[in-house]
Amino acid sequence: MGDVAVAVSRLGEDDTREAQNVRAVKWLLAREGGSVVVVTPRRSFDSAALARLTSHPRVAHYVWRGHRGGHYDGQRVLYAWPDREHLNEIWNVDADAIAVIEWNTTETTEWIADVNPVQLYPGRTVEPSQTRHVDLDPLPNGVDAILEHVAAMAAGYSSGLKWNEEDKLKAVGCDTFC
Repeated sequence: MGDVAVAVSRLGEDDTREAQNVRAVKWLLAREGGSVVVVTPRRSFDSAALARLTSHPRVAHYVWRGHRGGHYDGQRVLYAWPDREHLNEIWNVDADAIAVIEWNTTETTEWIADVNPVQLYPGRTVEPSQTRHVDLDPLPNGVDAILEHVAAMAAGYSSGLKWNEEDKLKAVGCDTFC
């Protein structure tokens, strides 16, 4: 998700959903950026913190049904209680900041591993891991060398013509402009 500030507010032991919501709201409002957008499953919900936030005239409130996510460029987004399908809608968006309020750990575990967000718990914040090491297996049968060769050949085509147009012109005996 690039340079987008991302956090997930997680439910801790002896925690309440409202405290979890407050952590997400505070984190999001502390980030610099554009206008605030709140996305919830339904128009009505049981959260005083989110109700206060969405009642502000400069805050846009959308519900999942009928809303197409992903268009949050230059905005700060609070995404409440998403499932994996809705988490995918905020993948690779160019928002200024995204705060997710987790509902179910089975829906967010893989997303958290992939995105590496700030994790907001009661009384503590877990910063993203700085060491993200991915071991890639070598490609079989010399595919690496083939790809490097193709890339080098492609770098040579800079005439502005399509990849095969120069060869077609040479084949008909037109080495220079006809």
